Amino acid sequence: MKRTVLTLAIVSIALPAAALSPKERALINKELLKLTPETRAEQRCDEHASGIVGREHKGFKPDRTVAYAFADVKVKGMEVDAPGAALRSNGDWYRLTFHCRTSPDGLSIENFDYTLGEKVPRTQWSEHSLFD
Repeated sequence: MKRTVLTLAIVSIALPAAALSPKERALINKELLKLTPETRAEQRCDEHASGIVGREHKGFKPDRTVAYAFADVKVKGMEVDAPGAALRSNGDWYRLTFHCRTSPDGLSIENFDYTLGEKVPRTQWSEHSLFD
């Protein structure tokens, strides 16, 4: 069975690549609640970015989003602006920008807008903390 690794702060959880079961979602939410509200919102938005790009872009199979790859992330309350994010799919990194708003508890996405950009040349990976 294909597995996807979802990284939450210092906790890595291997989950099926398909939709999460209620039990798996509950486990993730339990771990997210251990984080600060700002970190929780950023983690949830990163996860959502991977999911939505995978659903909306044929052939993409995102397994990692780095919100701070090319620019600092701005978090204000439950709103996350990531103007310089990167997303890994099929072993390649792509530029990504997104604006995300979570619910007050940081567990649900209320609004998400994004733009998927160009592939990041491998020569730029190390300087932006991107990896295989």
